[in-house]
Amino acid sequence: MTAPGPGRPSEIVVVDGRVYHLGLLASELAANLFIVGDPARAYTVAARFDRVDHEVKHREFVTLTGRHRGLPVSVMGTGIGPDNVEIALVEAWALVTLDLATGLRRPESGPEAARPLTVLRIGTSGGTREDVAVGTLVVSSYAIGLDSTGLYYEGPPADETVTALERAARRAIEEGVRPGSRFASAFFWSSADCWSAMPLAPRQTQSAHPPPPSAMRMTSTRRMIPAVLMPFFGGGPGGGP
Repeated sequence: MTAPGPGRPSEIVVVDGRVYHLGLLASELAANLFIVGDPARAYTVAARFDRVDHEVKHREFVTLTGRHRGLPVSVMGTGIGPDNVEIALVEAWALVTLDLATGLRRPESGPEAARPLTVLRIGTSGGTREDVAVGTLVVSSYAIGLDSTGLYYEGPPADETVTALERAARRAIEEGVRPGSRFASAFFWSSADCWSAMPLAPRQTQSAHPPPPSAMRMTSTRRMIPAVLMPFFGGGPGGGP
């Protein structure tokens, strides 16, 4: 999608007035949005609404919109992964910001003005601190993405805290990485453990390119932290507990 500039329409795909992936009309999304990973959890959140006026299921996305204490609210189940969340947030932004008929930005004021979008993410998370017990309610202000989604967006840091976090993350990665070949994995669980259980390729290919056994380490409090970063989160030099 190309961000619309003056006189230039967005390239976001709209079919019969509905954004392509979410399947929503602009009138079916509130500007106050909860997002969750598990679509079933969206119904748990919506059960706390005073009422639900719209329920839209499309692909893996489910959106319920209604009111809570008089405030228009929506909850959206995005599925797993930053790519799904990126699709959901971009299309949600388009629904409140663009005139979908023209692809142009709505005016800044007036009855057809763009609406500011407020998003609150609700979900579970692994942790790296032994002093934070499993089941603790955590309200976070910042997050460091170890995925590549942010590479496609450029914008100034929100504040000095974000700048400091980015510098610390870069320093940890640069100091922890040893020279040599690298690999990438989209596995949620341990790459080594899944390799033997999942027939992803002919056997000769599997045996010719076995994954490094220390590709990813899992413990109860260190979920999906690359081994190279484990020393900076309290793990041993090899990434173990």
